[in-house]
Amino acid sequence: NEIGTAFLLKGYGIVTCNHVAEHASFVSHWKCKEKQHLASVSKCLEMHDIAVLDSPTFPFRKHVHLEVQHRLLDHNDKYYFSGFPNYNGTDPPSVLSGRIVNKTTLFGLDYYKIDKPVYDGASGSPLVCEEFKVAGIIVRGLGADHSPGDTDSNLGVFVNYINTIE
Repeated sequence: NEIGTAFLLKGYGIVTCNHVAEHASFVSHWKCKEKQHLASVSKCLEMHDIAVLDSPTFPFRKHVHLEVQHRLLDHNDKYYFSGFPNYNGTDPPSVLSGRIVNKTTLFGLDYYKIDKPVYDGASGSPLVCEEFKVAGIIVRGLGADHSPGDTDSNLGVFVNYINTIE
């Protein structure tokens, strides 16, 4: 079972990572885990690991929709991310804060390097700036043994690329 984090983004719906979404068959709100809603990928940018899910029965109006931060964050800007790293089925979301360490470009897109480790289950978390708008999507973390992989770990992709997915 692939567990990941998703969030509601104003104007888009349920957003997560493609590597989480491609295995997702349902979504649920963490406060109502027992109420599962069928889900499928409606749009994705596979190479950059962004997906929007379709879930016809999910109660969208009952939940908070985050807004998009249209500017790239800078080195040392503060961020927050909330998700379900090492999810055990009972814990509420973890909220972490830190600073942008650097930015990098992969396949022509901007990514944030963050100073907190990203563990399994946190993929798809919103990377939120101090204005509490979504600046990025957590897409890459540590390897299965919690060590850095062959490429950059602990990355968030700039959220504005969601405009380019089909």
